[in-house]
Amino acid sequence: MVVLGAQDVQSENDIKGADRIAPGQYHVVIDAVDDSFSEVDNAILITVRALAGTVAGQENMRVVERFYVTEKSLLRLRRFALVTKVLLPGEPDKDIDFQATVGAQLIVKIIEDKYKDSDGNEKSKMTIDYLGMWSLENPETQNVPRDQASLVYNVVPAVQAVQQMAQAVPTGTQVVQQAAAPSQIQPPVQQPQVVQPPVQQSIQPPVQQSIQPPVQQSVQPMPQPVPQPVQQPVQQPMPQSPSVGQPVQQSMEPQNGQPIQQPVGQPVPPPNGQPVQQPQDWSKL
Repeated sequence: MVVLGAQDVQSENDIKGADRIAPGQYHVVIDAVDDSFSEVDNAILITVRALAGTVAGQENMRVVERFYVTEKSLLRLRRFALVTKVLLPGEPDKDIDFQATVGAQLIVKIIEDKYKDSDGNEKSKMTIDYLGMWSLENPETQNVPRDQASLVYNVVPAVQAVQQMAQAVPTGTQVVQQAAAPSQIQPPVQQPQVVQPPVQQSIQPPVQQSIQPPVQQSVQPMPQPVPQPVQQPVQQPMPQSPSVGQPVQQSMEPQNGQPIQQPVGQPVPPPNGQPVQQPQDWSKL
């Protein structure tokens, strides 16, 4: 007994197969690789997912492609290894780990492959064209739209660096270069950036300082010296020598501020009772 339910359908017409990608050229990424040969004998199963392409609305549509490991199919498998950079041009034979292609990006051409099953019924499937695979830098695919957001995770730059290192090795030196495995390259983790709001600083208005006018000091004029009248010395009349026989006028000391006038012609009393010496007349000698 099998338990079934139909809660999500309205009629039998709602039961449909998975949508198929439309034919066209697409920018794809490898999501999974099964190289265990358990599903299909001698075939590696590669699952690619559309990122962008020449047909709009096909994003995230998947195609599971079979790459047979047979002598007839080695040409196709070798091209796939070169496009995904697990094999570099000029390298000698080596073991290829196709698990390393997980995460690689490339351009593919999707076609509708029509065939008949073992009962003769006509069927079709969407598949990658036999050699319809290109690297992203191939100029033949410049018109194929790319998903720009997914290109940052592309491993091509890392592999190109390995190629440049290999070209720098001097001739005659055998160096085995191992391309960077896309599955080992982790896309950068974008940490959410916390945007801090700008701190609004309160701008204080400049303090207006009241400018005091300069104090006008009253300048007192310097006192001018008062000119003093020049006292002329009182010239005292020189006493004249009395002539012989002339009475001597001598002013006495004033009494009570009044000068004492000696009468003219009166003999002057000798000072201290000393006789007055009369001058000699030398002409009579």
